[in-house]
Amino acid sequence: MMKIRILFSITVAIMLLMQFQAKAQINPTQISEDYYKGVVKILLFDPVLAQINEETLGFLDRGSGFIVSEDGIIFTNKHVIEKCVYGYLYYQDIYGDKKLETYSQGMENRYDLDCILFDGYTIPIVQVYYGHGPNDYDLYLAEVLTLSDASDGAVLKIVSDIDGNPPTKKFTALPLGNSDKVKKGEDLVVLGYPVQYQGNFDLALKDMMTYNKGYHNGLDYVFNEDYGFIKTDASINEANSGGPVFGKDNTVIGITSSKGISTDIGLIGGINCMYYLCAPESNILTKLISKGLSEPSKTDNITVTKGTPKSMPKFAYCQDKVSTPATTTVTGVIKSADTGRPIKDAVIGILIYDDSIDDFVLVSGGISNAKGMFVLDPDVELGKEYGVVCMATGYQDLTEVVKITESSKFLSLTLAKAR
Repeated sequence: MMKIRILFSITVAIMLLMQFQAKAQINPTQISEDYYKGVVKILLFDPVLAQINEETLGFLDRGSGFIVSEDGIIFTNKHVIEKCVYGYLYYQDIYGDKKLETYSQGMENRYDLDCILFDGYTIPIVQVYYGHGPNDYDLYLAEVLTLSDASDGAVLKIVSDIDGNPPTKKFTALPLGNSDKVKKGEDLVVLGYPVQYQGNFDLALKDMMTYNKGYHNGLDYVFNEDYGFIKTDASINEANSGGPVFGKDNTVIGITSSKGISTDIGLIGGINCMYYLCAPESNILTKLISKGLSEPSKTDNITVTKGTPKSMPKFAYCQDKVSTPATTTVTGVIKSADTGRPIKDAVIGILIYDDSIDDFVLVSGGISNAKGMFVLDPDVELGKEYGVVCMATGYQDLTEVVKITESSKFLSLTLAKAR
């Protein structure tokens, strides 16, 4: 009987050990299935710009984040949402390139800034998935509560749905771990919404969540002198910023911050640093402590900024607030390469490659008259390269690339007879 009891005790001990080891191991599939509803996409939108600028339609930037309480508290990066607080400048540099940057005092006087096209503040729109399908999501409006340079952290709060109504659903909150207990060499999983499609707001909504596995590669104190960023070899791409990083017990131990400058090593802010970003909101801090948020073992004071928008100077704009590219009407003539006579009813089109659909789209077109002359509609942008296609019955199709300038906006095309 004693032998049986000993064997039984050993068996129970082995089973308990196996359960403990299973719990301690990271499980990317389980993380994705259990917590994908709590990982969010953050899209920055300026409704004022949307009314007057056809080029951007108000959509300016994006990143990732994650929900930490059922009532919609979100953790993300400072650099993801700082345009909501400090504002932004949309400007043209001395080389003619258009750029978007968070406003900082005096940047309007930089030598490389040619003229300011627009300035303003963005609002964060949060895309929250409730299913695995491409359209299984709701959109919400959020406000910034706090942000800090020390850990590149920020705290947001969902305040309404996209129509301004109070949220009616409880959100999926991710479980919080302790970043001070994560050790070098342990597995990590990075979740977020990296940019797959460059384009407008509607296209940005189509990017789906990804997760990438890597290791804890030690700490970096160059970019975060106070607490150090966790280094990882997990793949980090544009707009992964602000997404959660899970540790071995399937709890969030950090926030994706950036990709390395000279290497593929990524940087992660420890989740414990968010303790101080929640401190100004005592009710939120109390709530999140009960959910596992821990105070960092290193208790240096860090500067935390409230999310109230900061004032910017009044700027003078170039081109009346809106950067409208110069356009021109393209005209020309089509003749037979064999006879030199004009070709009537030839179809001419100007095309441009669209990355979002991986294909060419027609931007202007027309048909030649009895004299072989044509006028294309609508006007096209000066200084751009376009594909030109010309077709006529009995002739070989013509395709070529042209750059439309003031001196080349009249096209003389010749078609060879089909043989």
